[in-house]
Amino acid sequence: MSGGLILTAAHVVDDQTFLLVRLNGTARKAQARVLFVSHVADLALLLVDDPGLLAGVTPLELGELPAVRDAVAAYGFPNGGETLSITEGVVARAEHESYVHSRESLLAIQMDAAIAPGSSGGPLLRDGRIVGVAMQGFKDSAIGCAVPVPLIRQFLVDVSDGRLEGIPELGISWQKLESGSLRTSLAVPAEETGVLLKSVDASPAGGVLQEGDVLLSLSERSVADDGTVELREAERTDLSQVTDLMQVGGEVSVRYLRDGVVHDSSISLTRARGEGRLVPRLFDRNADYFIFGGLAFVNLTRNMLDAAKEYAPAALVAQVEREALRPGQGLVLLANILASDVNAGYEDALWEVVRSVGGSEAGSLTELVALVERADSGPFVTFGLAGGRRVTIDRQRAVSTAPEVLARYEVAADRSPRLRGLAPSKPVVAALGVPSSAGTGEER
Repeated sequence: MSGGLILTAAHVVDDQTFLLVRLNGTARKAQARVLFVSHVADLALLLVDDPGLLAGVTPLELGELPAVRDAVAAYGFPNGGETLSITEGVVARAEHESYVHSRESLLAIQMDAAIAPGSSGGPLLRDGRIVGVAMQGFKDSAIGCAVPVPLIRQFLVDVSDGRLEGIPELGISWQKLESGSLRTSLAVPAEETGVLLKSVDASPAGGVLQEGDVLLSLSERSVADDGTVELREAERTDLSQVTDLMQVGGEVSVRYLRDGVVHDSSISLTRARGEGRLVPRLFDRNADYFIFGGLAFVNLTRNMLDAAKEYAPAALVAQVEREALRPGQGLVLLANILASDVNAGYEDALWEVVRSVGGSEAGSLTELVALVERADSGPFVTFGLAGGRRVTIDRQRAVSTAPEVLARYEVAADRSPRLRGLAPSKPVVAALGVPSSAGTGEER
């Protein structure tokens, strides 16, 4: 790109603190900084500190979404190596895929131009123009995926004002409307198609749409009974494609059926994907933690579930899936117990969701800390766990034995820096029993 900017994949620079870049075929390196990163769309924009590095380099232009069977070429450095690799292939299809980096479902280009670990962030070209950014491949498959140019344009327009807002989210959950009996019971006219809304978040769709409505169209694009919209002639993809390419703050027109009557309205897209998730996925930082009486608490994240999926209780995973659309708060988890006299008898209370402290709801780790340390607290601190179990700790013993317990388990502090009001840094998480983030297990 122009102006010393470099477009790449988000997961290439995820968690990095120092970046060096160089041109292919040269030895000169320069420091680069991450200007913007969209973890949802797996895209990042870098700025090279030394403008001379890219002097004389002609930036590539953006093209259009390639058609099925169009020839494309993928550029990158698969499996290491110092020389640029170029592989060629054809587009197999363009449709929504689960992005490995964010676990979000977005439009992706599938092609048989070979990519492998190290290809990520490289351009996918069609007739010398960028049509995608390589982002992931799949084990035992010749198919690779790229972030398509429509999402690249959405990202670049988004950051053009100097800040990243993200990809807007409508905030609905729906089911297919392919059953004739279901359609008849909802009085859906024969000429109409759509999906039945199972739930509607308070923001942004709340106030316009509601549970039980039939969504007929978005931005004047008809929604099919299977939840797809037309991408191009003879190609369809998920209905979220309509709002995926819009900007946060924009408005989308909606047409819906309620109680047999068709309504037209519009919704302001005030929320980005990933905001307000009960169990969020963290990027570029570790999860916060708090230790009291040897009880180690964290906000439950998707990273933690991924890392611990082999031993995370099935009941907890099921609970997360049921509550994943509830916006606003989080789930506080009793992640580990640093065994000592102060918490004896609670050794089996691991991986339990904390609902309350002293009878007051604890909807986040910050709230839990405040409730534990409130001035009017009594001699005992009682944590109410999901399922009705109680864990009661003697406050004075917890405070007096804290230095000994932390030293025994080689934990630097009883809470992460953000909970101490300090600048973010890498907290000590070894004592929590699982890493703060997880690899994908899939090739890229």
